[in-house]
Amino acid sequence: MTESPHSKSQLYLLFTVVLGLITLLPQWNFQSAMAVGDHGLNLYAFQRTAMGETPYQDFWWAYGPLFPYYYAGFMNLFGDTIWSVFIGRLILIFTSGLFAYLTLVRFTHPLIAMAASGFFWIYFPDFFYSYNHTGIITLFFVITYLIFSYFHRPLARYFWLGLPCLYLMSLARINMGFGMLFGFVMLHFLTDRFVHDLKTTQHLPRYFLGTILVVTGSGLTYWWFLQGLPEYAVHQCLPYFSSVYYEPPKEDPFYYKYLFYLQMIGVLVTKTWRYLFFFLLLVTVSIQMLFILKLPERAGNPKRPMRFSLGATLLLMIIAFHEFLLGNQIYRINWIMPFQILLFALCIYFASKSFHPRIRNLLYITVLLIPLVDIARYNLIVRSLKIPEQYIQVARGGVYTKNPEIWHRTVEEVTNFLNTHLDPEETFFAMPYEPLYYFLTKRKSPSWHTLLMEGSLLSDEQELAMIESLKDPQVKYVLLSNRYYSREAHHGTLGETHLIDLAEYVDKNFETAETFGQWDLEAGWNFHHGVKILKRIPQEDPEAKP
Repeated sequence: MTESPHSKSQLYLLFTVVLGLITLLPQWNFQSAMAVGDHGLNLYAFQRTAMGETPYQDFWWAYGPLFPYYYAGFMNLFGDTIWSVFIGRLILIFTSGLFAYLTLVRFTHPLIAMAASGFFWIYFPDFFYSYNHTGIITLFFVITYLIFSYFHRPLARYFWLGLPCLYLMSLARINMGFGMLFGFVMLHFLTDRFVHDLKTTQHLPRYFLGTILVVTGSGLTYWWFLQGLPEYAVHQCLPYFSSVYYEPPKEDPFYYKYLFYLQMIGVLVTKTWRYLFFFLLLVTVSIQMLFILKLPERAGNPKRPMRFSLGATLLLMIIAFHEFLLGNQIYRINWIMPFQILLFALCIYFASKSFHPRIRNLLYITVLLIPLVDIARYNLIVRSLKIPEQYIQVARGGVYTKNPEIWHRTVEEVTNFLNTHLDPEETFFAMPYEPLYYFLTKRKSPSWHTLLMEGSLLSDEQELAMIESLKDPQVKYVLLSNRYYSREAHHGTLGETHLIDLAEYVDKNFETAETFGQWDLEAGWNFHHGVKILKRIPQEDPEAKP
């Protein structure tokens, strides 16, 4: 008795689950890089949300309001520690890989679908600076799965199930949510017309209603969170409409991103035989696909599934590509990589359909071996890095990173100093961007905005509010890092390019109490970290007798 395709895909799904667990479990308390700024902001936002505060209203948050609540749930379950956030993030990554498999198995061999999941888990770099975007990638795969499912069975539930996913995506990143809503509705409409031969107007009311529900629901949700905030604060919470968000750095011409990306590919494909083989394979199957698409359609080899799956994936990838085209950071290319993985897997499958079965199966196994080898290597690397020198040894830390050892010791020393010298009702003011210390000490920032850099476009009103907050005797210290000056785009020099009055007030009223870390070096994103703790200068009592 031969095994049915359904039972085969279920068996490979089990193998994929095991592969995902093997890949991700060692990372439950490990992260390659951590920054006191970007990651600190995420952790601080999740902690304050878990404590009952509201994003936007009670603290600055530059993404959608969804994921502070998601990660706050894990903090409520496991405690407000860094590793509780890691668990929430790994669940999203694991789910993404499973939906990559479920999406591809609709059109390809389960072995190729499993290999694609492995590629995603080990090679997709995620967004190294934010935990917010991880869940958006998960939703990418879910809506692609629903689109592919609708191709095979035009059931209304696939459309309606996609709407809450798109609503949630818009509450994580509004531009991505609305962009993918356009792609989702458009692909359903085109599938009705060209795949299922339905009348053009048959499902139009459904599509209009679904679009209105998502857009209106998202708009009302954002209005509820943002109501009462001044206009400048709304723009700071929704930076997608800011010119700074899309402006290329002055010292980096726009084309530099593309040159960098090409150089990165060149480095990778010459690094090991596996990467070179995969690169040559992709070039070969891409050429093969061009010939296949030009061939006339035959009864035994219909091209409709191939055209649909490739076209749908390509359309969604182009929509996601707008972040890279308009943005000013090379790492925004990450938005299209999930769709690239799907596209590569589909091309390999369709280009090899005419191969002899043994050659085809050998090709699939070889492709699967590429991520398997690197999964084993990466797990060994993670294990080798789980040593005391790479451990954040404070109460809310409990994780390992690849950051320099001196970075870990500086974070520990500063955190211990603050915990020791602050009374429960006291706090400190971190400048220009060190919210990790708010999280580690569980202290409320005196300032609503925690990113005090030139590109934040802080208003005069906000600067005055910061100065007023420093007059509160409960703000015992100013924590100043050596990132107050930087040659990075939009960072500026605090006290020269921006917040001049604030810097002058601090200089007149605070003095150095302690210095930690590599203060004399120019700080980077997660290296050369140095901190000065400034204490309040005692004021003379005018009524005191001489």
